[in-house]
Amino acid sequence: MTFLDFLSRDPSRFDAMLLDLDGTLLLGDEPLPGAAELIALLRRNRTPFFFLTNNCSNTSGEIAARLNAAGIEAYPEDIAGAAAPLREELARKGWEKLRFFLIGSATFPELLGLRYATDPKRIGECGGILFLGGLHDWRTSFHAVLNELMKRPELPVVIPNPDRLNPVKGGVTLCPLGQFELVRFHLRELGIEIRPLHMGKPCPAVYEHVLARFPAGTRRERVAGVGDFLGSDIEGANRAGLQSAVVLTGLTDRKTAETAEGFRRPGFIFDSIG
Repeated sequence: MTFLDFLSRDPSRFDAMLLDLDGTLLLGDEPLPGAAELIALLRRNRTPFFFLTNNCSNTSGEIAARLNAAGIEAYPEDIAGAAAPLREELARKGWEKLRFFLIGSATFPELLGLRYATDPKRIGECGGILFLGGLHDWRTSFHAVLNELMKRPELPVVIPNPDRLNPVKGGVTLCPLGQFELVRFHLRELGIEIRPLHMGKPCPAVYEHVLARFPAGTRRERVAGVGDFLGSDIEGANRAGLQSAVVLTGLTDRKTAETAEGFRRPGFIFDSIG
């Protein structure tokens, strides 16, 4: 059964939705079946929703433009990203005035007024490391981060996007957490353990941030969290007290979904959006 089939049979099941992008509505820059139709239906029925993504390398406007280019109607105000609570989470930890060595896009640090450096030669001047994803010279950054954390393992490491992999046509790409884990593997071989700060799916911060944007009176138990990956979309929705639905068009197959346990067990399993 598809998600749209389910909604046609039980249209009042959900009062609002949080929708993942990659593997759920998009594969690369191509729309997945039913994606445009679902968004049109939600707009027609005035059902509140946000596109909830762990993407930290693009602005809300850029993400909305990508959706529109795929035929999915979207506006910047529809986008809720993992980097949205970044400033408040850094402030909570007392790190908002640090200069970070940035791996990836500078968009969000600039928007938030954070101090950062991207030149590996300046990593020694930095008081923390921030993995955001996007285009960068990963080989050079990898060696700079590895060597700096060997010398200064106490440095704060912040990874707003806690995804390891991202589904694309023909396979996957390595996300910020996947990149960091290459570093962590080698540090552990040396007896060094680093515990980064996360804030995207499945962490609570991004859910509390976006749930506060829904109309007053929206009950979280009536919100559907829809995505393709058990370890972020489903676990995050379940931990936040939402209803969870996995679609099998991305990183999860049916057997894995049906045998999942705990917070990774989806409330609903659908072949696709439509």
